[in-house]
Amino acid sequence: MPLADNGYYLTAYQALVREAEVPAGGKVLVYGASGAVGNAALDLCLALGLRAVGVASSRSRETVTARGADFVAYDAPDAGAQLDRLSHERGGFDAVVDPARGEPLSRVLSRLAPRGRFVALGFSAPFRSAGGAGNGIASIIGKAKFGLEFLRIKWLAARTRQTRRITFYDISERRAAHPDWFHDDLSTLFALLQEGRISPRIDRVFRLNEVRQAHEMLEAGGVQGRLVLDLRDA
Repeated sequence: MPLADNGYYLTAYQALVREAEVPAGGKVLVYGASGAVGNAALDLCLALGLRAVGVASSRSRETVTARGADFVAYDAPDAGAQLDRLSHERGGFDAVVDPARGEPLSRVLSRLAPRGRFVALGFSAPFRSAGGAGNGIASIIGKAKFGLEFLRIKWLAARTRQTRRITFYDISERRAAHPDWFHDDLSTLFALLQEGRISPRIDRVFRLNEVRQAHEMLEAGGVQGRLVLDLRDA
């Protein structure tokens, strides 16, 4: 179940509600919008009545717009200009949720509303993709730049702790600090699921003898939803 298995919906919910405290009808910008956490965030925005813009590759337009969000393709030559325009039209975003780290931090922060908050999510996945595959010079430089950006986010998050304008969300840290959040938030998510207000996306269902294919699909990338292993015939 994507609500609890790897925390995708839980992470997205806590980013929006606990970290960013997005007001009713608020405006949200979601990077990595076709990924597991990003798409969960769009689904939750739709359920909670928030106005969302999702950033993903051009091939993911339908995945994003199906969640009721406006779409910007990060691989479009004018992607930055489109996001700047949308930010201006909305008076800035109340929250920017970023599990992808695709743009310079200063550019992203410029799109926040005066009381808006930037929530950075995760580290390992964007670090692995930084600079591309392999161990060449370009990959090493890309990973080094990403590492420096990550440290900058952590430093700024500490500096703005009182206003929480910039936060770095770590699910393990939050579970240790606020164990009560997890029971309450999972209960809320299951209620939304039962009411049909959220719908975790299933990309493909595999039989037990197709486990290898599932792993190959994950390693190839581009999975837009959850992969499910059906054990009923095991």
